[in-house]
Amino acid sequence: MIRALTFDETGYKASEMYVVKPAGKAHRRQNKVYLEHGKCLYTTLLADNSDTSIPEKMFSLCHEWAEQNHAAFRGVVYIFIRMAMLSDQSDKHFYEIWVPLK
Repeated sequence: MIRALTFDETGYKASEMYVVKPAGKAHRRQNKVYLEHGKCLYTTLLADNSDTSIPEKMFSLCHEWAEQNHAAFRGVVYIFIRMAMLSDQSDKHFYEIWVPLK
């Protein structure tokens, strides 16, 4: 399962969850949805599940990186939840984040 966030220069616009599986060239069909692919900004993140400021912090950091590296984003972020650590205080999640570049 993957979370896909869409955004523009002002911030996040939408969020969707997808169930994904690898697609080979022979499996490509017109009625299917495929994730953006190619060159990406890749990062990992360990986050406290109760911290609602994480998406905005990541948005700012990614845009800083893009400016420094003269890169442009395609307007989508893919987030894989790789591990969830449950706790009485606050759950923590380990995320893998992929931001496709133009």
